Amino acid sequence: FPSHDMVAGIDWGLKGDYTCVSVIDTVTNKEVWLDRVNNLDWNSIILYVIEILKAWNVSVAYVESNSIGNLIELLWERMQQEGCKSDIQSFYMINQRKQDLAIRLHSAMDNGEIVFLPDVIGLKEMRSFIVVNLATTWTVNNPKGHDDTVIARMLANFAREQSNTEMMWVF
Repeated sequence: FPSHDMVAGIDWGLKGDYTCVSVIDTVTNKEVWLDRVNNLDWNSIILYVIEILKAWNVSVAYVESNSIGNLIELLWERMQQEGCKSDIQSFYMINQRKQDLAIRLHSAMDNGEIVFLPDVIGLKEMRSFIVVNLATTWTVNNPKGHDDTVIARMLANFAREQSNTEMMWVF
């Protein structure tokens, strides 16, 4: 897809959690890649993510940055060494932002603005992901297990929205 703009969302995980990458084509608004890995060291995970970014020629990736220390800097340094040209945007996930991303994703899905790959794990996680209004605040969680694919997809959808907004300003 040389003329298509690819964006990604990345949720980091290690050992009991998963690192997940979702790639969306902003021209067709279709997810073209979704994968998750775990039980790898950080160096291997970083190289894996870079391979995906390069393979899909991702223009920008929104990366969840909670509690990962200097991982973003390590990713950026390794990207330079590997010749990866993707732009990386750090996204610190607090409950309010997670809730906002969840609502945006739900709206995009309901309005047919985005199509996801029919991934069994991703579908299971999406079905168990809950956004609850507790009178004055919202809470977002997944009481039945992992939410790695959901977070990656929310970030990829956000990147898609940002990309489409920027394109509108060009015209």
